[in-house]
Amino acid sequence: MLITGKDAINDKQTIEWFWENRLPKKAVSLLAAMGGEGKSALALWIALTLGCKKGKKCIYVDTEQTFI
Repeated sequence: MLITGKDAINDKQTIEWFWENRLPKKAVSLLAAMGGEGKSALALWIALTLGCKKGKKCIYVDTEQTFI
């Protein structure tokens, strides 16, 4: 079943957070905005600040670059 963060909070479900009240653990999150708005910079900041520096394994996948 797919639910939004708002649904989960409204249903009073217990959520383990990776980034408090923003990114849940063990879930897929989508970061979307117009081009040039800073999505890549935010994703890298999240990975470095909240993941790698705390000893977690991190992966950054850029799906917009060509692989030539």
